[in-house]
Amino acid sequence: MVVISPRQVSTGYKLDETIKYGTIVNFGAMKGGKIMNKKAWDSLPKDIQDIILDADKILIPQQAATLTEADEAIIQSLQDKGIEIYFVPADEQARWSDKVMPIWGEWEEANGANGKRIREILWRGR
Repeated sequence: MVVISPRQVSTGYKLDETIKYGTIVNFGAMKGGKIMNKKAWDSLPKDIQDIILDADKILIPQQAATLTEADEAIIQSLQDKGIEIYFVPADEQARWSDKVMPIWGEWEEANGANGKRIREILWRGR
């Protein structure tokens, strides 16, 4: 059995040719985003920054929908090949999440203001 996350690795690494069972867990992967050097960002005119931010409001949900559709297609493909897929129930995933929450708190505390800001960004989509 293998935990399949992200789903795309199952075919990319040819796991679909070797596994009989798979487990799907929602680890809350980010479905989109952009990374840019802050100095470079700050050097852009405000109108260009606004265009990029406005475009993200459209593109990130579209990208998330596309990746969700791809995930569903890959899962169906695995099932069509006879691979038995187990979906971890939401209540069990919540229990796992509760267990690791103290780790997030420790990490945030160790990284100060930057840690808090990064956690807030990462958790926006939760």
